[in-house]
Amino acid sequence: MLIFFLAVNNAHAQTASPEISLKTDANEANITKSVTAKKELELELKRSVLLRVLDISTIEIKNFNEKISKIEKPSEDLEIIKDEISKDLDSFSQYITDTYKEVEDAKDLQTIYKIASDIKNWREDKYNLEAKNIFNLILVWQTQEITNIANNRLDKISSAYKKIIETDEEKSKIFEDSSNAIKEAEKYSALAKEVFIKKWNIIKISESPAPSTKPSPTNLISATPPLASPTPTTTPTPPTSITPTPSPSTRTYIENTISSLKDAYKGFLLIIKTQ
Repeated sequence: MLIFFLAVNNAHAQTASPEISLKTDANEANITKSVTAKKELELELKRSVLLRVLDISTIEIKNFNEKISKIEKPSEDLEIIKDEISKDLDSFSQYITDTYKEVEDAKDLQTIYKIASDIKNWREDKYNLEAKNIFNLILVWQTQEITNIANNRLDKISSAYKKIIETDEEKSKIFEDSSNAIKEAEKYSALAKEVFIKKWNIIKISESPAPSTKPSPTNLISATPPLASPTPTTTPTPPTSITPTPSPSTRTYIENTISSLKDAYKGFLLIIKTQ
């Protein structure tokens, strides 16, 4: 009886085995399709995000070009920087065009992640820095322009209200204070420009390839370091540690310029109201 029961069970197992195998294969196929679909969905979502980032960058660059084009008749040194920034913006546009195609052609998430990392580094190392340079360039130029306007305004008030300024001691003092405020504005405006240009040059030097320090065969002897001097018997005094005071930024000088111009215009209003 036991032998019969085992034989029946074995026959049943052999009969059911193909069915179970088919179901297992079907389940595995469904799981594979599900995983593939999920990866494809994630790929498309991340692709769309990157394309959106590049679209936004394109709009920003267009706005930057429009702002730069409004800088009219800058000084010679600012004109050079303006031209350099325009070239940089052109190279940024080309980078976006090339990267856009890479994102569209990406076939897997690994490639998308690599492109995303490249874009992040590009924005942090180049794009954001250039954006700051553009804003500072515009502010420096605008500050020079409004300072010149204030100077012209001072000349007109000096001519139109000459009698009042010469005869009224109080108004004469107000006019003198306004004149000094504009001189202060001119000083701060010049310093803002100076600091901006210095930082610009430092950035450009850092971006240039470093010169080779490897000695050539002809100057190998001169490049050999001299013999070490004998060890001194006295212990040298360690240098005093001095924390340098941070120098004012371009923005600080621009704010000082605007503050001085406000003081000048307050004086202008007081003189004009006397008529």
